[in-house]
Formats: sequence, C-alpha cells, structure tokens
Amino acid sequence: MKHYAQLHFLTAIFLAASLAACGASRPVTYYNLTALPPASETEHEPPAGARRLSLGLGPISLPESLSRPQMALRMDDQRLRYDDLHRWSGSLSEDFAETLLEDILSRLPSGTTALVFPWQGHFSPSHRLTMTVIRFDGALGGQVTLKTRWSLTQGQTLVAARQSEFTVATAGPLYRDLVTAQSQAVAKLGKEIAQVIDHGQ
Repeated sequence: MKHYAQLHFLTAIFLAASLAACGASRPVTYYNLTALPPASETEHEPPAGARRLSLGLGPISLPESLSRPQMALRMDDQRLRYDDLHRWSGSLSEDFAETLLEDILSRLPSGTTALVFPWQGHFSPSHRLTMTVIRFDGALGGQVTLKTRWSLTQGQTLVAARQSEFTVATAGPLYRDLVTAQSQAVAKLGKEIAQVIDHGQ
C-alpha cells in the first residue's frame, strides 16, 4: 500500500511539473511583410492616349528552404537555422507576392490594374512578370539579402530579363528589425521593376 502511495505522489509531482513547464512556455510571435510606397504622394498620370497598364505577377518561386512557417536566420553561406517561436503569419510565398505587387503598383501610373497568379481567364495583362527568388534571409543585428531572377514581357515581347540583388542593414537586433529590413528589400526590388515597366511601356 505504501508503494502505491509513493507512486501516486511521484505521479502528481510529475504532472504538476509538466503543467508548470507548459504554463511557462514562451508564446509564438508572428510576422508579415509590409509594402513601403514612395514618400511622395504625387499621382503618376499616364501619357495622353497611352494604353492603360495591366500587370500579371507570377508565378513567383521561392526556395524550398523558405517554404516552412518558421523564420530562417542566416548563419553562414551554407547554413540556416529556424526559430519555432518566430514565424510568418501565413505563406511567405503569398505574402512576398502581394507585398511586391503593392510596392510596384504604388510606383506605376494611377489606374494600373494588377493581379497575382493564378488569375481568372477574363484578365489579360499587358505586362507579365515572372520570378525566381534565390535568397531571402538575413541575420539578427546584421543584414538582409534578397536575390532574384526575373523577366518582364509585354505581350509576346521580352522587355527585360535580369538578376537583382539587394542588401539592407537591419536597424537593430530584434526579429521585427529583420522583417522591416526584408520589407525594405522587397520595396527596392519593386522600385526597380516599376522603373523598367514605366520606361518600356
């Protein structure tokens, strides 16, 4: 009987310790990218008689290493680590595409229409942008790197085919500083693409 009492006592202690550990666990923080339109609010009007721009964005391909919800931190050229307590709020691929589209649209003439792939059959964009993201990560308190290959077509005509790379220093050692720098890198890419579209239309 004494043996069973001791076993019951030890089980109760184990359960209490487990509940305490669960209660003390750190919460998960979720992040998303943010579009960063240009500081000037002056509307960019298309030239008189010019055809209204329409942009189809995608497909955009991200590396498999960024397909998980945990945020990726760059350790060196060969290694990444993932943090279970700091995650993307949704699909990074979708967040990246929507943020990039907003950044591009904010720099194109007013009235420009745009959709992210896949779109319905009734949408026939004047321009189409496809992209492969090669790298999109960084280090806390360090810098973020965004490296992509992209091509822009107007109808059946190739307007541009480029490899773009941007590095942005983080403003501090926090994850939110890292995400802010990533948003800034996406905005730089959006600005470059918008300039190509604007000059080549």
